[in-house]
Amino acid sequence: SNARLNPSPMPTDLPRGEQPVLRIIPMPADTNAHGTIFGGWVMAQVDLAGSVPAYERAQGNVVTVAVNSFSFKEPVFVGDLVTVFMIDGDRGNHKNISGRIIGTYLP
Repeated sequence: SNARLNPSPMPTDLPRGEQPVLRIIPMPADTNAHGTIFGGWVMAQVDLAGSVPAYERAQGNVVTVAVNSFSFKEPVFVGDLVTVFMIDGDRGNHKNISGRIIGTYLP
């Protein structure tokens, strides 16, 4: 069944002081056999969003070398507004870009 486990809407307030890199609404073609959005689709959106600060830093072409972790806390449904935030961070010689997603249920 593709019914929401929690019928209450997801939060609509965006984090203070942060700007989204990508906002997108998944379509029916993006669903799996359970009626939720493919995890791979979500990961692809994060990868696209991550390319924005990476491209700005590199001032040229970039590629994803590794993804260290990815946690799915709630399912995403057709019609949800998916907002991806990216954080461009430096740790010594390591350059990393972190992201997080906020989903908003659009009734």
